[in-house]
Parts: sequence; structure tokens; C-alpha cells
Amino acid sequence: MNEVMNIEEMVAGKGNKPQGIISGRQSLVEDIQNSLAEMEVAQENAAEAKAELDRLIGEKLHDGVDPFVAMMNAMLYVVPQLMKYKEEKLVEKTVAFEYINSLNAYMAETQKNFAISADAGETSDKTNGYGMYQEGNTSYVDENGMVHGLAAGRGYEANLKILSAGDLLSGLPGDIQDVMNDAMSTILGLKTSTPDAGDWVKGDSQYGKVAKTEYNLSETLWGGLNTPKWRMGEGTEAQFDNNMYDPMNGQGLANFDYFNQDSDPAGNSTESSYLASELLPVVDQAVTQNAVMTSTLNGYSKKVESEFKFEMENYNTIVSLNGLMYQDQLNLNNTHITRLRAR
Repeated sequence: MNEVMNIEEMVAGKGNKPQGIISGRQSLVEDIQNSLAEMEVAQENAAEAKAELDRLIGEKLHDGVDPFVAMMNAMLYVVPQLMKYKEEKLVEKTVAFEYINSLNAYMAETQKNFAISADAGETSDKTNGYGMYQEGNTSYVDENGMVHGLAAGRGYEANLKILSAGDLLSGLPGDIQDVMNDAMSTILGLKTSTPDAGDWVKGDSQYGKVAKTEYNLSETLWGGLNTPKWRMGEGTEAQFDNNMYDPMNGQGLANFDYFNQDSDPAGNSTESSYLASELLPVVDQAVTQNAVMTSTLNGYSKKVESEFKFEMENYNTIVSLNGLMYQDQLNLNNTHITRLRAR
């Protein structure tokens, strides 16, 4: 099998839409990086505001201070600093919320590629010396500019490599990062192979042996669901065909691969059936680890969203209580002034 092209190469020459997809992926990465930078600043500002709040509490509200002075210190110093701290915490949670949204957008694109990585595409009828067979593209671009098949698998693989190689996950807690990285490492390491060359023979011995072929992640995702009917065509990997699998339709045994050939053709295993048995368990691993990765991120996203909503509600509550406290203090001061004037 020829080396499979990367996603940029596979979509080259097919119009501007695929390039837009590539640019969109880069834009999503930039969104995550910007959110991470903002998150670092927001965390620093919140920590600084908290340190100042702690200092004021220790200085202005210590034991032994006159109650009236303590009340005035609270109104003039501590409460305003508390408001500033809560505001910075709200900003921090807002940035975290925006970061997780950016990461989810990137993951949504990744999952879309995963979902269509096994798409076999459109087929067309072809003829050879043995009769009719079908041929089609392993990768194609639909009317919306979305790449399917091997190209989508390449996009999925590329996204996971970007996530695992960079610092895009650094905004997540360490335990969440560990789960995500373990799942991605397992997925990216998946590959399968056809048997060694000596294990394969043709229906007619004059055709000899065929070489061992290794399937990478993208090919495994595509082949795992299509192998029962399709295989990578010889020559260019941009084509696939079932010419090797269907000798009953006039194509003849000469083009039909057997595994562990015996004297009775009915007892032979085809390349198709072998690859299906080898690829499907690997695809199951990819599906399982992909589910672990997405469910972990979704669970953490819900936590971030709930914390953001709590900070927002908590901040609004403090603002309302602070306003009521100032109004009550003004009313109390006015009562004393009125009483003094009455004398």
C-alpha cells in the first residue's frame, strides 16, 4: 500500500472549502491558546485580590478594634475589596468557561471527523477481464466542504496529535489531563496488519504471495467498517475496490485472495474476512477510548459551567446585599442625626 497522504495533501486541488476547514481548525487552536493566556492572567488577578482582602481583614477587623471603627473599616475598605475579589473570581470563572467552550468546539470538529472516517463514499461500476466490479474514492469532499473517509480519519488523527503534543489541555485539572492523554495515546497507537507474506496465496498458485500491509489509525478506522466489502486498491490508495472479494460475479478465482488455502475453496478464509476479524476489535478500542475522552471532557465541562453560574449568582447576591447594607447604614445614620437635632 502506498503511503497515505496527510489531510492537506488529500484535499489539495479540490477547491477552497477544504482549505477553509484547515484554517478553521487553526482558528480553533488559536481560540484555545488565547483562552489559556487570559485564564493565567485572570487567576493571577484573583490571587492578588484575595491576598489584599486577607490583609485588610487582618488589619481592619482584628480583635480589640472598636466596633464602630470596625464597621466603618468594613464599609470603607474590606467590603469594597471583597467586591473586587469576587469580581476577579467571576472573571476567572468566565475565562475558564470560555476556554472549555473553545476546547469543546475543537473536540466537536474532532468527533465529526471520527464519525465520518469510515465513510466509503460513492462507487462506480468498472470492468476488467473477469467482469464487472465497483470502484470509488476512499476520501472525498461533500457539498458542505467536509472531507470524508480516510481524509476525515487523517483530520481526526491530526487533531489528537495537536491536543496531545501541545499545551492545549493545560487549562484542565491534572487528573482530567491524565485521562484525556491516556485515551489519546491509546487511540494514536492503534494499528493492524495483514498476515505475513508467506501466509497469503492466490486462488491460482501462479500469482504467488502478497506482501504484508500495515494499517495505520486512519486506515484502520476506515477499513474496520468497510473491509467486509472493500479493501485498499492496488496502485493508488485514493481508490478502493471489491475486485478481490467477489469471484462469483464473473471475476474468477485468479483475482481472489485466500488465507490458509486448502483443497476445498469453500473452507478457505478470504482476505476480507481476515481483515474484518483483525480490524474490528481495534476499531472497538478506538470507539471505547474516544468515548472515555469525550465523556470525561463533557463531565468536566458541566462542572465548569455550574461553577461559573454559581460565581455569577454569588456575585449578584453580594452586590445586592452590599447595596442594602449601605442603605441600612444611611438610614441608621439619618435616625441618629434626626434624634440629635430634635434635642
